Amino acid sequence: MSKYRLLLARYSIKLIHVMTFSCLLMANSSILSAATIPPEMEAARLILAAKSALDNQQLTEAQDYLTRAQALNTPLTHSFYFYQGKVSFLKSELKQAQQQLIKFAQQIKPDDLHYEETLALLTEIEKQSSIEKTPTQPPKPQIEWHSEKAVSPYIERLKNLYLTDQGKDALEQHINDLLRAYPFRQAPANIIPGNNATRNSKRVQHQTYNIQTTRQGAIKTHLTTHRPNATPNKNVELNISEISVYGLHHRIGFKCNDINQSCWLKNPINNSVWLKLGNNQPAAQELAKAMSHLVKVMQKQ
Repeated sequence: MSKYRLLLARYSIKLIHVMTFSCLLMANSSILSAATIPPEMEAARLILAAKSALDNQQLTEAQDYLTRAQALNTPLTHSFYFYQGKVSFLKSELKQAQQQLIKFAQQIKPDDLHYEETLALLTEIEKQSSIEKTPTQPPKPQIEWHSEKAVSPYIERLKNLYLTDQGKDALEQHINDLLRAYPFRQAPANIIPGNNATRNSKRVQHQTYNIQTTRQGAIKTHLTTHRPNATPNKNVELNISEISVYGLHHRIGFKCNDINQSCWLKNPINNSVWLKLGNNQPAAQELAKAMSHLVKVMQKQ
């Protein structure tokens, strides 16, 4: 009986040794497996971990996982840029978020799981960026003109003429005086020259212009059209337009046409009719000169 117990004890000891060795072997195998996991697989694992942390609003942990994935120096799946962009957005790092989300958007198709959310995030970034960049003052001129040491003799003469210290005010008054003095008149097609000229002159349609400068650096144009033969509520029509002087060339051109008996200043943006007056070339030339000086003065302010 004692011999049997001795054999059983020896067998138990051997069994324990075998089991211990097996456990150690399995542990070493697990460590070896973890140590040799391919970098791209480890990066994918870290990105998934970042997604999980992001779903739980754990921004610090999510950023840590993404940083570790990027440090592996291996090609990353395009989802990395989505999660990195979202983390940056939630941290109010709008510029970085926009860059990452654009990278993501360039690699996906409309049926991607995060396609619509990416577009929504980019739109929100645009809104928040525009709010941050809203100017509190009028925009500065896009073209910087070199300041002149002395005021133009032309402007000085107008300042003396209109009894003002402000060149802009003198130019504005001079332009409006010219527009009032030389309005464009268009007679109806059925007017017959001759004895009926006096009677028909009352039926002539005419246009008068008036300009007004604004603090925002724009020139407002008021066009009033008088139609004597129209019904009382339609005999006067008013149109208002506005042009910003910033970015414009300060030399304003003009043109006259003997056929329709008119002259006009050219719109500096598209060369269309800007201000129209009667067929008087010297008046049109003076008007263009005054307007050119006005644009230049406003661009310096």
